[in-house]
Amino acid sequence: MATVYIMRGIPGSGKSTWIAKNVPNAKVCSADHFFVNKEGKYVFDGSKLGAAHDACMREFVRCLIRNEEDALTNKEESPIVVDNTNLFVDHFLPYARFALAFGYDVKVVNVHRPAPTCVKANIHNVNEQAVQRMYVQFNEGCRMLTMRPLGSLPKNERMSVIDVHNA
Repeated sequence: MATVYIMRGIPGSGKSTWIAKNVPNAKVCSADHFFVNKEGKYVFDGSKLGAAHDACMREFVRCLIRNEEDALTNKEESPIVVDNTNLFVDHFLPYARFALAFGYDVKVVNVHRPAPTCVKANIHNVNEQAVQRMYVQFNEGCRMLTMRPLGSLPKNERMSVIDVHNA
């Protein structure tokens, strides 16, 4: 059975770098893809963030279904990555629930990196104040994962957390 990787980290933390190094053949679902125009340029519009996350969820479900169809024809299933900030547990629980329902192993990947480094490294021009706020939220989410393993989901041996530092 294939694996779903759910990335967690603030902009510039190294999520995309970790994916490229560790699961280069994965199908990647990201709200960021919604903001890439026809010329391939990233153009963020905060008023469309909800639509971007809806599009990401639809693509994720399509990937799950495609992999299931591939398994029926004996094709190798691809790993799937959800590449969003997923700052709060509630942000990624729907993905985890779908993945488990389809029989996947789920790995939540927390990518830790100091906020000042992320401010310099993020390619989306997220300002320093926003990165600092997200850094606090991310760390609170990490704390919640240790207090209530994987949110409101029941304990499941097919789910695990990976902590990556300075990807």
